[in-house]
Amino acid sequence: MKSNKSRRLPRWLWLLIGVVLLVSSIPAIVGWAQAPEGSTYLGVEWNMDDHAVYAAWMKQAQEGRMLFENRFTTDEQPGLTIHVYFWFLGTLSKVTGISVAMHLGRLLFTAFALIALFRLVSWLINDDTARLIAMTISVFGGGLGWMFWSRYGHEGPIDVWQPEAFLFPSVLTNGLFAASLWLILVVLNKMIAARDSWTPVVPGAIALLTLTNIHTYDTLLIALISVGWLVSMIVSGTANLAWVSRCVAMAAGALPAVGWFVYVRSIDPVFLERANTPTPSPPPISVLYGLLPLLLLAVVAMLADQSDDRIRIRWLPAVLFSAFLVTVIVTCTSMRSEDPYAVAPFMICFALAITVCATFKTRNVALGLVFAWAVVAIIAIYYPGLFQRKLGMMIALPYGILAGLGLALVISKIRSAPIRAVSVGAIVLALSLTSIRWIQRELEMIHDNVSNTTVHRVFLDKDSSEILRLLLIRRAEGEVLLARPGVPVRLGDDKYDVAIPDLNPILTGWAGVKTYAGHWSETPRYSERREELSRSLFNPQTATLDSIREMIKKSGASYIVLPVQQELAAYVVSLEAFVGVSHEVLYKGETFALLYIE
Repeated sequence: MKSNKSRRLPRWLWLLIGVVLLVSSIPAIVGWAQAPEGSTYLGVEWNMDDHAVYAAWMKQAQEGRMLFENRFTTDEQPGLTIHVYFWFLGTLSKVTGISVAMHLGRLLFTAFALIALFRLVSWLINDDTARLIAMTISVFGGGLGWMFWSRYGHEGPIDVWQPEAFLFPSVLTNGLFAASLWLILVVLNKMIAARDSWTPVVPGAIALLTLTNIHTYDTLLIALISVGWLVSMIVSGTANLAWVSRCVAMAAGALPAVGWFVYVRSIDPVFLERANTPTPSPPPISVLYGLLPLLLLAVVAMLADQSDDRIRIRWLPAVLFSAFLVTVIVTCTSMRSEDPYAVAPFMICFALAITVCATFKTRNVALGLVFAWAVVAIIAIYYPGLFQRKLGMMIALPYGILAGLGLALVISKIRSAPIRAVSVGAIVLALSLTSIRWIQRELEMIHDNVSNTTVHRVFLDKDSSEILRLLLIRRAEGEVLLARPGVPVRLGDDKYDVAIPDLNPILTGWAGVKTYAGHWSETPRYSERREELSRSLFNPQTATLDSIREMIKKSGASYIVLPVQQELAAYVVSLEAFVGVSHEVLYKGETFALLYIE
């Protein structure tokens, strides 16, 4: 299977794209179709609060802004965030609305990403059947998470709860991940193509600039992968100064976005707090379980050198890779228990990763790239920075590509075409069980009307929808809203309901108001402010007229959303608690009331 770049897109690729777009849209179709009368389906089940951040940027784009502020806090800030993806979707949402625009962006960039993935696979694999196998496994492949499944939490194999590490869960849950994946693949394809020409440099630089703007840490991931790839190509004798120079010129495209990031971080304390939110990576054993089936098939591709259509065994890279995995598991497990951001253990493991790349000699530069991606990605997620887990973006993809190549090599030895087809189908289905469970979970959350955060409902009820409508009509720029932070109810093992939904991020995102305690990473000192807001304004055991007035004054609130169900009296003060505060009741329903502070 020789390296080949095909410009023609085969029919099966369009069919695969259609299947992915349709299947990944099933939850949204069901959600909009089953929305109760008078309710609002926001189009999101997974990480509702993060999508509220996206909605807040899109809302500002609707208002004609290019420089975005953080509306999940009342702190002073210069408002210098640039995000071209959500600016584009926000502009589109002037016509479609925010939720529909999110899904249109997801569909569009999923299609782009799959075409770019086909381009990468075509550099690597010449046989069309093998390409189809590699593409299918890359898209749907997962690990052992389906055996350790849970609907809530961040425990177990990463394919249970970390969508950005896998292709299908990414495009199922988040359009930003689809756009970022497309740009990553465009950059990698252009780096390969730059071996022979300067032509790919400019489009590659533009793609890298855009990627650095919309998903900054992916650029660091590409840089780490490139080190391993370069070493592999030098040892293989395929690298040359002209090629390296072109790639360096392409990398310069990221500098304006990096410079702007550093500048804003230096002058905006709110942005700095957000950037410094710790996101530690999971234990290495969770990563291993999340990749194991793909990894085992990938080893077949690592072992086989198909030079001149002959398969010769390359034991050294596979043996060293196995030893490297053991080292990462032992070292990074110990590192997590002591200091999850320790520098020395990471540098040792990274040096071992580069050594493994150096043993992988191949004239196929795309194969060298994918191998380096697979090796370096395992250690990249333990980079000594607060943003560790963000470097897990598409960690499974190179293993999916290699697993497809490995499976194609194995089934090529089966002479019977029917047996080959059945074998491939059974293996692909087994590898796709986690992706199937992701769809199942999305549908379960829609049925139960509880998002995975456990404090947000999938559907805004009639009263919340009416409050959203009123705010869209009345809200003036900079006005602040206070709502009761969410209260989950645990019904049993892996089963939740929502006693009080947290409307703070929802109304910030879709209505454009500011909030005092709106989001776990966007709001500085979120836990402290959440507790303060609950204690001072809503808790019937601690809130007093003085504390209510002080909270309103401190936050500059113009609106208060108050739950009014009688059965929630233990959680929330009654409407009578605001008798001593000058206000107007703009709306009062069965579940919520909206107060305007005069």
